[in-house]
Amino acid sequence: MPQVQQNRRINPWPASPEDLLPHGLHNSVDGLDLWAAEPDGNAIYLLSWGLVNFYHPFAEASIRPPGYTFALQRPLKILEATLDSYARRAPAVYVYDYHLEAAVRNIIRFWGMHVMHNPGGSFPNMMATEEDIALPTLTRLSKFTDNVSADSWMEVRTGIGVLTSLTKRPDYRLGNQWVMYSRR
Repeated sequence: MPQVQQNRRINPWPASPEDLLPHGLHNSVDGLDLWAAEPDGNAIYLLSWGLVNFYHPFAEASIRPPGYTFALQRPLKILEATLDSYARRAPAVYVYDYHLEAAVRNIIRFWGMHVMHNPGGSFPNMMATEEDIALPTLTRLSKFTDNVSADSWMEVRTGIGVLTSLTKRPDYRLGNQWVMYSRR
């Protein structure tokens, strides 16, 4: 039986953001974008939600013009494909669909964390400047969630409202829950 050293100190991993993202922020975001392009890639946005919450420089690195591939274009493609897949089955009333709910929640939470941690920064600017590509998907998602009666979708509905308002006017103030915004 192996001997266990009683006084041996085990160093935790990761000990720093550099341990977690050893190839640098931009390369790490590019790698996550490749994973997000795979089937069920929406799960990468759950991981990225945590990274945005934990490490502000990651949040900024994930929002890169031109194109905003990882922060906007890829999530929009995932949402559109997920909504298309659900619509092909065309249920008359909402039927629980794990894949649909996971994709929507992971992406809305990822975007919401950006709003919460950097309300006046690059994320709101991205949403405002990329209105033409973001608004159609947000509108479609809003119409879909309007037909879902479950209260569990309230966070998603609130998030869609905030994100939609950012595409129209990036003026808002922080509130207790997500972001409280007013339309003028």
